[in-house]
Amino acid sequence: MERIARLTQAQNSRLAEVLGEGARSGSVRADLDPDDLATTLWAALNGLPSLAWRPGSLGADQKTIDRLLAVYLMAVRDGLRDREQDR
Repeated sequence: MERIARLTQAQNSRLAEVLGEGARSGSVRADLDPDDLATTLWAALNGLPSLAWRPGSLGADQKTIDRLLAVYLMAVRDGLRDREQDR
């Protein structure tokens, strides 16, 4: 378990570096801490596959998990604001 924790921390650190570079270039929000953002993104993505292991109505099949993952990626990429209202 400790090995998995070290590998996860290493990957989160790499993601935080990229997010920090994005913040400096203006392509990522600079008001969000890169380490916190990396951990948040990892935690959200970690939770989606775990739906496959949950019993009964708490669980989800692969098609549902794929759909939820697509929604997550769109929300991260585009934000939650209605794009039509921004025009």
